[in-house]
Amino acid sequence: MPGRAVPRGWAVQALGLVAGYADAAAYLGLGHVFAANMTGNTVLLGIGVIAWATGRRLLPSTPLLAILSLAGFAVGALVAAVLLRRIAWRIGYRLGLLLEAGLLIAVAAGWTITGWSAAGRTAAGQRPGLYPELGLLIVLSAAMGAQSALAHRVGVRGVPTTVVTTSMVTALVGAASGKRRGAPTLAWVVYLVGGAAGAVGTEAFGAAVLWPLPAVLAVLAAKSSETDPVPEATRSGH
Repeated sequence: MPGRAVPRGWAVQALGLVAGYADAAAYLGLGHVFAANMTGNTVLLGIGVIAWATGRRLLPSTPLLAILSLAGFAVGALVAAVLLRRIAWRIGYRLGLLLEAGLLIAVAAGWTITGWSAAGRTAAGQRPGLYPELGLLIVLSAAMGAQSALAHRVGVRGVPTTVVTTSMVTALVGAASGKRRGAPTLAWVVYLVGGAAGAVGTEAFGAAVLWPLPAVLAVLAAKSSETDPVPEATRSGH
């Protein structure tokens, strides 16, 4: 069966690194919710509903943040999917990377300007209120939603870039059947490294934590013409 080109494996894995980093930065700096992991946010929302119904404080932050993150992710994914639907994948891949980079630059700039920190205070020790946090979280989640739609459009089966459950299952099923599944296994490791890097970045850079991510995406966009031939059977369905 003739092969079809997809982005280089290292490029797809780099997107997983971006997502892990963004998730850690969002969780530590934007109210203990995730920007890319919507499974986690769905659980947090469920807990938040019970907390609201019983009047108990079960979460360190308001469930509104989980709702807004889910909504931002959905909008980002939907807009990116519509934009990429009728575009050749090579062009769409580069445009998708640039779209995500633009959203991340907006979040990074807003975070730097407001000085929002993991402690919820500016560098001057003043609490800027909830609104900056909400806006930053929505746009960051939208960027991760756009990345998810992009990965679905051009990615490799078992490496969705913004979650690792699918990657773990793909690797384990492959191991049980005697087949090597290096890419999904590596995807889990890369996401873990991204999360650790995001934690270190949040502590080290504070409000400037997200600035490395647009740089990574700029490199990926510059290298977007480099592809690997992959058999049709290994591609995710589109």
